Amino acid sequence: MSDTVNRHKLRALREGAQISVTKLAEKVGASQPFITQIEQGYKQPSVPLLKRIADYFGVTTDYLLREDLTAPEKKLSWEDLDDVSFMSGADRLTGAGKEKALNYISYLLAQEEQDKNKKEKK
Repeated sequence: MSDTVNRHKLRALREGAQISVTKLAEKVGASQPFITQIEQGYKQPSVPLLKRIADYFGVTTDYLLREDLTAPEKKLSWEDLDDVSFMSGADRLTGAGKEKALNYISYLLAQEEQDKNKKEKK
């Protein structure tokens, strides 16, 4: 996994949403020149800004960082899980607990996909 934002993906997401750099900057709490520099590959966002950008576009931070993810990976929501009863006590999780559980499940799914891709290349 890369630790730099794929500038081409960011630009494609922004252009696909038909918003200007100025509008994106406003929505995610950054300056227009800084977003432009990210898209040009000169700067990298902080982790909090990266998360705000991913949240704005409804993708994961992994999608913005990883070269091998070719389609926007939709962020999981609690409703996406068919049956969370497999997790004992899942109904008692708070908003923050649910977010942590979803992040971990997303991580596991990404790891599985990465392992699958490695096996297919062999």
